[in-house]
Amino acid sequence: MEVATIEVDREEARKRVAEFTANRRKKLTEMDQALYRGYRALAEGLTLVDVNEAIRKGGHFPNTYCPKLAIARADLPTVYFDHRFSYERDIINHGGEFAAWRWHDPRNKENEFYKLAQTVAQTRNAAPVDVAHELGLSIRVESAIDSPPEERKGRRRWYKTDYQTIVPTIPFHLRPNGDADKYFILWEVEQWDEWRPSRAPGDPFLLERIAHPIYVVVAQWDLSELEKRILESFRR
Repeated sequence: MEVATIEVDREEARKRVAEFTANRRKKLTEMDQALYRGYRALAEGLTLVDVNEAIRKGGHFPNTYCPKLAIARADLPTVYFDHRFSYERDIINHGGEFAAWRWHDPRNKENEFYKLAQTVAQTRNAAPVDVAHELGLSIRVESAIDSPPEERKGRRRWYKTDYQTIVPTIPFHLRPNGDADKYFILWEVEQWDEWRPSRAPGDPFLLERIAHPIYVVVAQWDLSELEKRILESFRR
């Protein structure tokens, strides 16, 4: 799988890292911290990707208008895609949301990730949707689907459906020592299903979030046929 990367000269990145380090007594804002992590990754020779741009350029399936690339937190077994639209004057932008559950499904009470988001939200007296985004259990992509204007205005079947697909597992030799919930996976979807996901994906990227939609590529691998079949059997 090939995706567009964010290019910055490595020496320039090292200079920026040195500037942050030399002024460590100054208080860093949240944006400063994200820039520092990004420049440090580039200085170390790692690759940065804009997930929103990668998904937009990856295209979509003609029957469902679901994107051909998906992103999910690395510890999720399944991810759901929900079409989302934003309206700016006369322009309707077609995006979507990858989530660990269907937002309006009464069975969410049995979903461990939904229960986690609800518990954290109650503890912080925050909105569950905000907590879900913070925890990486819900990831929105804006203007990622280049659908025709007439499709965006219509109430087609795909607009009302939450599609799902299998999230690839991280191979043992690439699995981070830390918790998987700190990482994300970007991959090319084999097939989106309306009910039970059936087809395992191909060649994923393991990512670490800088500040959405910017992520560091930690690793890339290909799933063997054995890994695909085993993954599918455990997701049934």
